[in-house]
Amino acid sequence: MFERASDQAADLVINATPLGAHGEMLPLPELRDDAVLVDLLYRPAVTPAQQAAREAGAGAFGGLGLLLHQAALSFELWTGQVPPLEVMSAAAVAALTEPA
Repeated sequence: MFERASDQAADLVINATPLGAHGEMLPLPELRDDAVLVDLLYRPAVTPAQQAAREAGAGAFGGLGLLLHQAALSFELWTGQVPPLEVMSAAAVAALTEPA
């Protein structure tokens, strides 16, 4: 029998769904201060789940770093050149400050 996420405690929570992209809140388990939440969304920069995790004292990470490193690896595989990760990161952050 499946139990509801909100009725459980967890050390690690990974959101690989689009929930939170438009302000929705995930049904999060209890997050203690030693827990980690990874939300693969990169827009918004801070999702409701990330905010809730931080308020609980847990670590919270968004998906922008994953997106950047996937893009950098693709760039290197396709071009054979070391990717300009700092330039890519600055461009991504600038693009995310623009309205969707």
